[in-house]
Amino acid sequence: MSRVCNKELVKMRPRLQNWAKRIGLFAGLLLATHYMVILKTYLPGNKRSLMCSFGEGRLGNQLSAFATIFAYSQQYGYTHVMLAAQAKMLNYYFEPKEALSIEILETSDLCVDVFGRSAQCRGIWQLPWTEVRFQNDRFYNYSNVDDQSLFYGHALNIGEYPNQIKSFYKFLPALQSIFSFRPRFQQHAQAKLHEAANFHQDALGVRPSVFVGVHIRRTDYQKHLKNIYKIEQVSRSYFHRAMDMLQAKHRNTALFIIVSDDLEWAKDQLIRNDVAFAGNTKVLPKDVKHPFSYSDDIGQDLALLASCNHTIMSFGTFGLWGGLLSGGDIVLPKQILGVKEGLELKEAGLLGPSTGFYLV
Repeated sequence: MSRVCNKELVKMRPRLQNWAKRIGLFAGLLLATHYMVILKTYLPGNKRSLMCSFGEGRLGNQLSAFATIFAYSQQYGYTHVMLAAQAKMLNYYFEPKEALSIEILETSDLCVDVFGRSAQCRGIWQLPWTEVRFQNDRFYNYSNVDDQSLFYGHALNIGEYPNQIKSFYKFLPALQSIFSFRPRFQQHAQAKLHEAANFHQDALGVRPSVFVGVHIRRTDYQKHLKNIYKIEQVSRSYFHRAMDMLQAKHRNTALFIIVSDDLEWAKDQLIRNDVAFAGNTKVLPKDVKHPFSYSDDIGQDLALLASCNHTIMSFGTFGLWGGLLSGGDIVLPKQILGVKEGLELKEAGLLGPSTGFYLV
């Protein structure tokens, strides 16, 4: 009898295995569908709309995104949301501010745990903005951000590189407080300035009373300027003109603190007795595989720029934030009007001596 049963089971095994596969597949589909439904669930209509950027840009881009969403949350009540990796990067450089009401997406109600891994609910995020095309660049116009129909029940993706200076500039004092460097970066910056001032005094017999941070962006940005905006890098003459202008304004009491991702170029091109090459010789390079990387050299260089009284910059949000955090005059090349940051500064009505932004 047992042999007969065993034979029958052997005959049935292929069919049983087939049914097991079907049941497993069906269960998997049910599970996947279940989580897809969760991921695509819209916010309740009475819940304040969320606003987040999924951009993987470096520190300057992250500061601009934070500042833009911060401004909109203050003005219109949007809930400020960040990715965990974005928050980790900023917390590496700046003192955490517990009072800020910012949600971390991965730990919010919008995420579910799927097989031990957090699932981000990106499927419901909306982009209700008008796209702007400039040269080979594309970004967004947020003129409808004050539309009251967006205030509740939406998860709003603000795009990868928001930099709405006209909106966040009025909140600059609050942002300067939020972006307060950790002590090790502040101490490094003050030590560098003290060292540079002592060397200048010993060499020339005059102690500088004004520090001007000079940020020279080169390396990876050269191709970006050519490919996207059809613009060449600024030349040495721009930096000399800018330094001469500020030196005259401050009656020859200024010392220029050079920070660059190509410090060797700066040393070859800016041979003057009123400069100090105080930035790091090597800085963390761009890494598309690890976009949220952070390192002390980046924090040291930005803190150094922010600790100066005024700023001369070339291109990019890193140098721009060095100037915004310093709180003084900012000198920019005229070519900046041909790139995104220049358009945003012009849109904010900030370009001109009366606002402390000088085009040279």
